[in-house]
Amino acid sequence: MQPNGSARYRTIFAACAVLCMIMAFFASCMGNGGIIAWETDIQDAGEEYGTESADAGLEGIVIDFSSFEEEAGALFSDANHCVSGFCEDGDEGRVLFLESSRPDDPSRVSPYVFFSFADQFGTNGSEAGALDGRPFVVIRVKAENVHDRLFSLLGISAPGRRAAVRSELSDRIPDGDGWHNICFDFTDTAAPGDIGSFRIRFENMSENSGERVLISEIRFCTEKEASELAEPDAYPSDVQDIDGSSLRILQFNVQTESGNMAPFSEKALLFRRLVDETVPDVAGMQEVTPEWRRWLDDYVFNDSYGSVGEPRSDGDEANPVYYRKDRFELVESGTFWLSGTPDRAGSYTEGANCPRICTWVLLKDIRNGTEFAYLTTHLDHNGKNDQDTATQIRRKQIGEIIKFAGRFGGIPVFLSGDLNFRSDSPGGSALYSLLTGKTSFTDTDGKEYAIELSDSRISAGITVDAGHSSTMVGGYGSGQSGGPIDYVFCSPSVEAVSYETFLITEKGIWISDHLPVFAVYRFPEQAG
Repeated sequence: MQPNGSARYRTIFAACAVLCMIMAFFASCMGNGGIIAWETDIQDAGEEYGTESADAGLEGIVIDFSSFEEEAGALFSDANHCVSGFCEDGDEGRVLFLESSRPDDPSRVSPYVFFSFADQFGTNGSEAGALDGRPFVVIRVKAENVHDRLFSLLGISAPGRRAAVRSELSDRIPDGDGWHNICFDFTDTAAPGDIGSFRIRFENMSENSGERVLISEIRFCTEKEASELAEPDAYPSDVQDIDGSSLRILQFNVQTESGNMAPFSEKALLFRRLVDETVPDVAGMQEVTPEWRRWLDDYVFNDSYGSVGEPRSDGDEANPVYYRKDRFELVESGTFWLSGTPDRAGSYTEGANCPRICTWVLLKDIRNGTEFAYLTTHLDHNGKNDQDTATQIRRKQIGEIIKFAGRFGGIPVFLSGDLNFRSDSPGGSALYSLLTGKTSFTDTDGKEYAIELSDSRISAGITVDAGHSSTMVGGYGSGQSGGPIDYVFCSPSVEAVSYETFLITEKGIWISDHLPVFAVYRFPEQAG
């Protein structure tokens, strides 16, 4: 059956009044009653947080706002669309608050404030920077009236300066009304010890004033201490305990930043909401640049997920696969190149515009032993080539995928990706026939290869109507843009239960020029 188009396509509109926050340590020495403390007895800290302690003798730096006696304004500079102060909390005592103020210009959705701390460490007898040897920053935080819990730290040398050290990390404040520890890992920053200030912000999806976060302390620590203090951003147990016979797949070309210059913070917020709503078991991405990969790893996909996938060349796009590591064992995985030499990194089909890759995983359900293979790819676009040449290139690339998929034998196979052709277009029908088993592929050595897969859009019991089959934003729903170029295929032995696409925008900004595709499957009942 086919649902009504307007009912089936959830358009995610998010009004992002993003609030920025926090801290920077003040620039003058505080004597007794100051907020900076050196900590050598981590056991006390563990008891305070209700967590097990780290090894005794581990030296960290703790900024405790409860003992700061001056006005909050002494802490911050260059505040933008937010105010700060102190209030009393029933659990933590005196804490810092950062609260959004409605911006005069609604297009400016990212309030922020600077917190400078570098000058403080000389007063504690240390010549090294706060993050030297302690590249993990754990913040104890509580969210109030915040709709989307993105919290970001930008580490720089000093407020207002475009310093050589500029590393922004993001985390998500866990759901719930209580206090949480969130962690930022600056290990990969070129010179973390040179960071002397934070530009801190929190963001939500409302344009109202009054959203705020409370902060009781900031801790600079080692990985071991951070792992014991920070809470994993993971699905709760009731989400993990799902029907073991079903599988939820998300396919999405996220579009590179050169094609979509909207801030990553805004796109990631919308993407995170999509992931939280659909809870995919497996997801395949395309056009994932190194910056997109960081956002996907650090924020969009929570700690319930693992990921695999190499870039097509150094510093280039990847097609990563994300999978629920709380549900699946990763049996095997890899990336191969769509060329005559698939094991050679950076290789490509003759005449193609760039190297193209396929990332794959072999997963085993840890509860019932079901195994399946999932592959995701991005075939060559027309680019410099005419339609006929581009079709022949894509045919060779599909041939490499078909040859590789033969290794999985009789276990179920899923294939998703941006295939850059429409099944009803000139040349596209022949490529579609290759994937659906109507024709076979003969390699240069004369061997014949074939695969039979079902197009989930066609086979699903619940699917989109013909007027909304396009997976491109341009012309979506108008009937002018034709069918999809993004697909999710599955082995015929697997039942496609439903197939959906999502049109995602916020204040006129699109998350991508492609629509995410979301499909739900049911495995055949296991014998015995």
